[in-house]
Amino acid sequence: MQFLKERKNTFLSLFALIVLLLAASLVFNKYQNRYANTNESSPASGQYQDRANSQSISYLVGQKESGQTALQLLKAKYQVETKEFTGLGEFVTSINGLSSDDKHFWAFYVNGEMAQVGAGQYRSAEGDHIEWKLEEIK
Repeated sequence: MQFLKERKNTFLSLFALIVLLLAASLVFNKYQNRYANTNESSPASGQYQDRANSQSISYLVGQKESGQTALQLLKAKYQVETKEFTGLGEFVTSINGLSSDDKHFWAFYVNGEMAQVGAGQYRSAEGDHIEWKLEEIK
């Protein structure tokens, strides 16, 4: 009976170790994939980060970029077209050739929340996560 109890404890320990290793692997892969396909380093270095796909642009603001407007940062890194609206400022109409239309617009987010001011007015801070999403007008 003691033999079976020890074997059960060994099995449970081994199972727990496998689950822990799988969880650590998933976390590592998620972190690694976040910075894959960029020439940038991790955010701990304070470097400018960016990631782009067909419907969104996303970047972390580094120490050197802090204080610049979100629109200045976007224009420095990507091919951007805007349209000026008197009294409202510039609205982004195209990023890297992907244009908004009468059913879509470029939405601007800071740290996961839709910005409450225009990109030309928002002064970035180091560590800000800025994201532009092509969203449907509802």
